[in-house]
Amino acid sequence: MGYKQSPALIVAALLLLTPLAYGQIIPPIPSLPGLGSGNFIGTLCCTPTGNCPPGSIGVPDVTVNLNCTNLLTGAQSIFQGATNTAGVFNITVPKLPIVGGGLIPPLGSLLSCAVVINLPLDAAVCPVLSNVTGIATGIPTLVNIIRNSLLGPILVFGFQVFRIVTITP
Repeated sequence: MGYKQSPALIVAALLLLTPLAYGQIIPPIPSLPGLGSGNFIGTLCCTPTGNCPPGSIGVPDVTVNLNCTNLLTGAQSIFQGATNTAGVFNITVPKLPIVGGGLIPPLGSLLSCAVVINLPLDAAVCPVLSNVTGIATGIPTLVNIIRNSLLGPILVFGFQVFRIVTITP
């Protein structure tokens, strides 16, 4: 017993199914997604830990590095800022495209970033941290996401706890 099918039906089926055999055609993505922006905000105080309990004084004019981990190069400093007169720093990661193996990590990887402050500090601005050799490092905490129609999402990270890593010669 054979199946009797219309030749027109077979041709129509072949025409409809042939593109699927080669895979779906996907239009090119007009632009790769980028970071909307990331703001890394924190305060460095003149205490033995660098943290800011009530009544502590901020440390002005200290260089703060934003180090992020890249799969190809490991941890590297990607942006730099400085504390203001109150010891507050605000490092802004501008809108940049994400490129494979590029400098800027994807949005989710920003949580693998840390701020790093090289120690010792100048005794004139903070005598407590002037005799420590090492680094003060802080891990970001996502505190807010601001939606911006022009820039995309702006992620706001805060640093509330520093850890001192000493280096002994």
